Amino acid sequence: MSGVSAAELALPRPRVLRRAMAWIGPDFGMVAGFTAALAVLVTAYGGSYKWKEGPIVISAGIATVLVVVRTAWSAPAIVRNQPGARYELRRAVVSILRDWGPVILIMWLFQSLETYTGVVRKTSIDEHLFHADQWLFGVEPTVWL
Repeated sequence: MSGVSAAELALPRPRVLRRAMAWIGPDFGMVAGFTAALAVLVTAYGGSYKWKEGPIVISAGIATVLVVVRTAWSAPAIVRNQPGARYELRRAVVSILRDWGPVILIMWLFQSLETYTGVVRKTSIDEHLFHADQWLFGVEPTVWL
């Protein structure tokens, strides 16, 4: 190898990294950041993750139903061994999971982070937020809506 160091070979190519970051997108990027925050809280305060809460089950259930319906819709073409049918199903399932993944994960994060609301901050800021709403909007926006 002419003039290329081992360190330069170990680095991922910017094009590959850029494509990976583009596929991950801001939604999964934010989820990764919040997951890291949750992991720190669980480690620091000795908590646990929640799995069976309503919003988590509902969003995961919707994604599952979408995958099952899409699979059933593609089944005749797969049984007939149509060219590209399996590829199309795989592409559709990945697309469904890519679209619904952040929703499911955000629901999981929200439900798991809810445990730490009173642990991390002992005092409530609700009154301050109420007064800020009154000052900014002249009304309480949630009640007004």
